[in-house]
This record gives sequence, C-alpha cells and structure tokens, in this order.
Amino acid sequence: MNLSCGSLLAKQVIERKFGWRVMPDRVANLTVPHHGRPACHYCDQCQRGCYTASYFNSPAVTLPAAARTGRFTLVSDAVVSHLLMNEDGKASGVYYVQGTTRNHREARAKIVVLSASALESTRILLNSTSRLFPQGVGNSSGVLGHYLMDHFTLEGAGGILASLKSSKREPIDNPAGYLIAKYMNTGSRRNRNFLRGYRFDGDASQSLYEHAFSTPGFRGEFRRKVREEIPYYFGITAQGECLPRYDNYVALDPEKKDAWGIPVLHVHASYGENERSNDSSS
Repeated sequence: MNLSCGSLLAKQVIERKFGWRVMPDRVANLTVPHHGRPACHYCDQCQRGCYTASYFNSPAVTLPAAARTGRFTLVSDAVVSHLLMNEDGKASGVYYVQGTTRNHREARAKIVVLSASALESTRILLNSTSRLFPQGVGNSSGVLGHYLMDHFTLEGAGGILASLKSSKREPIDNPAGYLIAKYMNTGSRRNRNFLRGYRFDGDASQSLYEHAFSTPGFRGEFRRKVREEIPYYFGITAQGECLPRYDNYVALDPEKKDAWGIPVLHVHASYGENERSNDSSS
C-alpha cells in the first residue's frame, strides 16, 4: 500500500537525516479483488474486524471457505482441555468444556490439527498427559514450553507535522504505517555489544478527532477548530527481539485453574544480558 502524505514526509526526513530505508509496513489487506473478496476500502478500522473480508482473518476468510465445502461443523464456546490419544500414541480427538453450560464433551477425528496459538497450544500439549505421555504430548525431551521468545518495545517518540495541517478530512485512511527494517548488525553496521538487532515502526497520518482532547476552547469556536484545523500526527517506536533462552519458559500451574477447571500457564520470563545491551545501545 502507498504511504500517506505524512508518512511520505517522514520518509523524506528520515532517509535524508539518517540514511535509513523507509518503506510501507506489511499488512494483510487486499489491494486488488481476490476470490470474491473486494480490495481494501481504506476505512482503517481493521481492529474491529472487516465486513468486506478485505482484511484477512479466520472468521471472515477461512471459516466461510470451510463452510462452503458442506463438510464443516463449527462448535462455538468450546474450551479445549487436552488431546485424546489412542494406544498407538496418535491423536484421535480433543476433550473440551462447553463454555456456557460447563458440560464436558469429546470430539473425535481421523486427523487432529492443533492451532490454538503459541501459548494455548503449549498449554493443551502439556495438559495432555497419559501413560504414554507422562509429561505431555511432544514433551519426551522436557523442552516443551521452554525457549519462550517475545519482542520488547523500546521508548517511542511522537509529535505533530505542522506543515501538513489541513481544513479538509481526507476521504480515506491508510491501514499501513511505515517500517524501518532491521539495519543494525547487517553489512558493515556492526555492534559487538549484542546479537541481532531491532526495527522501527511508525505512522504519520491525519488525526481522526483525537486532537479534540487537546484542543482548547468551548462551543462553536471549539467545534470549528476540531473540524477545520486537522493536524497530522507522527509517531515511531523501536522493537527488538529476545534471544531464545531455556530459562524463559511456561509450565502448568500446579494449583491455579481457569474458570473451566483447566490448569493455567505460569509464565517464567525475564530479559537477558543481550536484551539489556540492545536496549541501552539503541
């Protein structure tokens, strides 16, 4: 997607001042029609879901596609507790709690795909204990749940692009901000204090009435300012990657359970020396 006017200005300044490449960030929005789904109409409300399915997500894209096969049954409000394993050590289904009635149910299948995100999938595997899998499915080595990784976001900065103040609301909003890809520890740019590096994310677009909270005034004059003195904001943050360490892990809590009686995950995680060095050097 093309950068907004504000992001184009930010691109010019950043590339001229620092020599960093600024490009549109990656998004899951269609720019052309695809398989009956129209292109993005630039309402920039992706966090609310997408009525036109122009933004990729499971409820709007993959589940309707599965339903069209005529061989699809959706069980909602189902909280999976653990996998059901047969005597050959293969998954034969899932055991779940019906979220509203608290009834316990089983769902059987020839093929079971576990895709409940990183932490929830790990919780289900750890909770799937049996004679064949005393430590949980896929955990014969005891590594399951370890080497937990995350991103850490450093302090950001922001402000107003005064030269782009407008009296007209732009007809579209851009769902894509800008990205400065990792440049540290690549090529000739080396920092011996830490491994890997970090990237910058930012956006510079028209304010969608947020400026009303900081605009002084009352009554008609206040409303006029909000309508006609529309600022462009600018923001940028740095994001780094944690190294995989065995000491960072998740495990089933021996005592605490969730609302459906399933053991919750206890997260054991901290920043290591590399993350602290990355933070201070950046």
